[in-house]
Amino acid sequence: MGHAIPPRVQAALWAVAVRLDRAGVRWLVAGSTARALMGFAVRPVDLDIEVATSDADLAASTLAVTLARDDGGGWTSRRGATTIAGVSVDLSSAVTAGSLASDDETLFTASVPVGAGARQLLVLSVEEQLCRAMAAGAWGRVAKITTGVPAGLQLDLGQISRRLSRPGTATAE
Repeated sequence: MGHAIPPRVQAALWAVAVRLDRAGVRWLVAGSTARALMGFAVRPVDLDIEVATSDADLAASTLAVTLARDDGGGWTSRRGATTIAGVSVDLSSAVTAGSLASDDETLFTASVPVGAGARQLLVLSVEEQLCRAMAAGAWGRVAKITTGVPAGLQLDLGQISRRLSRPGTATAE
């Protein structure tokens, strides 16, 4: 793993991974846990999981979560939460930030494989995390995402620019 993940968050991550993998759900890690796995100096206290829209109901059933439409702060998604191993687990699908929508292809194209112990996990790229935060006007979140950046990490600014300037999406100014 990149940066040390607290033992309870790690236990929740493995429990989620086993359950979703057994169910055949396409999923990835997002938020601060994703950044920690990529080597950021961040200490996650919760677990954010995004799933393919087509697998959302299966994932919710597998994790005993009720998904509902969630709107607020420039974000829209199908979202639900549970607690696993004493850790808050947020399950999301069909995330839209501002006018920047995400379909399954975009979601998984914007993922990065990272080594986590004896296996690989998919995590939401820093570039996609930044695009979403900027599109939603969540500047505090942009600041969080860019804190504790590992030495040598180079953001793909071209990817960010292309993502934000697609027709029908938010534009970078």
